Amino acid sequence: MTLITGAERGMGFVEAKTLAQHGQFVFIGAYDMELGQKAVKELQDQGLDVALLHCDITDQQNIDDAIKTVNDKFGYLNILINNAGIPGPQDALPTKSTVEELRKTFDTNFFGTYAMTRAAVPLLKKASYGKIITITSDMGSLGLATDPKSMFSHIISFPYQASKTALNAMTVAFSRNSEMLSLMLRLTRLTLV
Repeated sequence: MTLITGAERGMGFVEAKTLAQHGQFVFIGAYDMELGQKAVKELQDQGLDVALLHCDITDQQNIDDAIKTVNDKFGYLNILINNAGIPGPQDALPTKSTVEELRKTFDTNFFGTYAMTRAAVPLLKKASYGKIITITSDMGSLGLATDPKSMFSHIISFPYQASKTALNAMTVAFSRNSEMLSLMLRLTRLTLV
């Protein structure tokens, strides 16, 4: 049983479809419920086992409600895919970015993902196997950002890059946490250009 945040469109939708095609029950975690309903209908019309779950990771009460729904239906969670995220302002230099832009981008990409992951841990521990897959970006890599041979050293989108760097650090921290040894945590890096 899988929960995917930001699964009403794009990569999250493709992940949901692929897992459901392989027999996994998938909760489509959607911020935009109208798009979420369309996504669920499309997949159910193909005979796939999916359900819609309102999932605004910037709202702790919504996260708690989503986790409660999963717990009430299954009592455990096998896979959490942290896919929800926002791009933030494009080509934003640190000197031009505002604190408000940083807060908005971090609220979703880092704090929201952290809150969802932390809330899901008890259900992941109840499963026979538990995995957390965090979708991030090479744009969060400090090594690539400082390598003059890397295409990422020439791209500046400060709020997004900073939030993904923090997300990478969070992913590593969860994978090293002794309480999480029963879980497999994989950092998935995707390039956004």
